[in-house]
Amino acid sequence: MANLAEFLEELRRRRVVRALVGWSVASFAILQVVEPVMHALDLEDWVLKVVVGVLAAGFPITATLSWAFDLTTSGVKRTPPAQPGGGGTPTSLGRWRIALAVAAIGAAAAVPGVAWVMLRGPSDQELAAGPRISVAVADVENATGEPDLDALSGLLITSLEQSHRLEVVTRSRMFDLLRQLGHGGGTRIDEPLGRELSRQAGVRALVLAAIHRFDALYTIELKVLDPLTSSYLFTLKQDGRGKASVPGMIDRLSERTRGRLRERPAEVAASRVEVAQAITPDLEAYRHYFAGRALADGSSDYAAAMKELREAVRLDPAFAMAWYELAYLGEWTDTPEAERRAALEKALQRVGLVGEKERALMLAWKAHQDGRDEEATALYERAVESFPGDAAIQFFAGDLPFHASASPRGSTVDLRRVLPRFQAAAALEPTDGEKQWHLAGTLLRLGRLQEAEAAARAWVAVAPTSRAVATLGLVLAQLGRDDEALAAFKRSSEQGLQASTSVPHAWLLAVLGRQPEAEALLERTPAEAPLDKLSRGMARTALLVRQGRYTAALAGLEGLPSRLVLEARRD
Repeated sequence: MANLAEFLEELRRRRVVRALVGWSVASFAILQVVEPVMHALDLEDWVLKVVVGVLAAGFPITATLSWAFDLTTSGVKRTPPAQPGGGGTPTSLGRWRIALAVAAIGAAAAVPGVAWVMLRGPSDQELAAGPRISVAVADVENATGEPDLDALSGLLITSLEQSHRLEVVTRSRMFDLLRQLGHGGGTRIDEPLGRELSRQAGVRALVLAAIHRFDALYTIELKVLDPLTSSYLFTLKQDGRGKASVPGMIDRLSERTRGRLRERPAEVAASRVEVAQAITPDLEAYRHYFAGRALADGSSDYAAAMKELREAVRLDPAFAMAWYELAYLGEWTDTPEAERRAALEKALQRVGLVGEKERALMLAWKAHQDGRDEEATALYERAVESFPGDAAIQFFAGDLPFHASASPRGSTVDLRRVLPRFQAAAALEPTDGEKQWHLAGTLLRLGRLQEAEAAARAWVAVAPTSRAVATLGLVLAQLGRDDEALAAFKRSSEQGLQASTSVPHAWLLAVLGRQPEAEALLERTPAEAPLDKLSRGMARTALLVRQGRYTAALAGLEGLPSRLVLEARRD
């Protein structure tokens, strides 16, 4: 104990502790400068690791040098031995033990700094390990009480989606996850629910944000959370004066978030958009657009969605994305073709300002409307490379060739190349009826009946809707298991008659020679939307053809609301 007391006194006299504190302060200051400079110069991540290693190695060196030398006004001099009576160097410990002890003290002093880097670093290192980082964005908490700021999460999603480093979960996929968890499509995604959805989807970074107002000052606080560990990776804050500053605040927060998630400054600069130009500067218009998208994706209520979208373009006639959605959703409602085409042309007037994904969707849809489906499919395929986690783009890339394969000119379409698109789309959004139906239909056309049955049963397991059960019935009928198929169709009808589910049921009844039952079923089936009218009308035509009543079948095609009727007339 006496030797230890002498040793500690000698450390104080030789200013070893003071030297280590000075090195700690200098190291911290260096790290604060190096990291932003490293990102600004687009340097590799190993540069920071090298700096940390050098600074850590400096602690035992500093301890040893401060033991042996003093920095005086006349220069560096060897530290004199302790004076008699004032304590002395504990020579009984041995010089080599003293040197080892001093070096150990220096190494111990390095531990807090290294631990700090390791504790803040693993998340970044882990995120940097893969080629893309999956990111989800929860609904922004609006503490201002202003309704037009309720939809800011959509602006943030669109801004982050421009990154080729991040794979941002789309709103439609989040709605699909909500359905899998038993929630309704209109459920607000707060932090607890966002964590649950993120874990379900394997998301590695959950973005949470809140907006506050203090008189004319608006503040957005953003936090990025690791859903697996429930630890915060980092937090950001952005202020702006006046509501007009909010889109710019979203831009800056998006850029800073991408940088903190290890995207290089050059990549951020090359793929950024200004949301006020790419989307809209009118936050009230965006709120209606956001609501329209939620209705279309969450409940497939296209009529209500169209109403919201029309209000969005009324408030901002230059809102390209809203015009595109009107053109696209109009295809599945009773919107006249001239109105749909006019909406698409208005969207294309600003196609150069929108984000990469939106631009691909607009140009591809234009090509499709003009009858250039091969060009449209090529555009979708290129978009798949940039946005592999977007179920809608995966679906679009397969949808056009899928329907082309059913036409008289579709013999050149290779459905084996289409199948992976529907498999990817269905895996991303397992409860989405369109994606699952197309997957089962492609497998049926390829003659892979057992796989089609497995796909249909998997769909029924996660979303036992009328359409899912009817699709299973159709597959069972193709497999020749008529009794099981009829039982499935009956179960489907009990959930509600729809053209998409009644038609295959009527088809099977007709095949089994039960024509009156088939016709009665179609007569009871409602057909409000154009596609329902087409589906029911085509089914009636098929029944007439089976009865040999060809003139009546052709007459029945007159007035069906689709250009697909032209293909049917050729057949």
